[in-house]
Amino acid sequence: MMKAIHSISLIGRLALMAALVLGLILWIMQIGAISVHISSVLNTILRDIHQLLGVSGAILLIALGVVAMLRPGARSWAAAGILYAFVFPAFGLLQETLLLGGLHWLVQIVHLLLGIGAMYLAREIERRYQRLIQDVEGGIVPVATATPPLGSQRATN
Repeated sequence: MMKAIHSISLIGRLALMAALVLGLILWIMQIGAISVHISSVLNTILRDIHQLLGVSGAILLIALGVVAMLRPGARSWAAAGILYAFVFPAFGLLQETLLLGGLHWLVQIVHLLLGIGAMYLAREIERRYQRLIQDVEGGIVPVATATPPLGSQRATN
């Protein structure tokens, strides 16, 4: 299962990294001073590939979260990953309608940071999952899964 977690995380982060690079290229091509004039067809193709890579990364983040949900101790990070996987692509799809004009670059920065956050989150879920597996294999049981000794529970009136 650790290899599956690592593979999902790695492929997802690579897809998101490729989307990030492509997004930066698209962004640079739109800057007025260094604007690169390309056909609208090529621009549309590049944007579609960027969106496909972003959605692929989000789907893999959901898969990573679902697999991590099976391990107590990783569930909060897994839930955050699943929720985040819905938020950041939705923001990306809506960004063209937000804060139009001279301040639109702020929306683009937020979208960039959300993409970077998705890569970090995928890696962090993988790390936490691997640490939990290693703790169980090493005999160290995480506090969240440990059960109290039989005589240690107080009676309630």
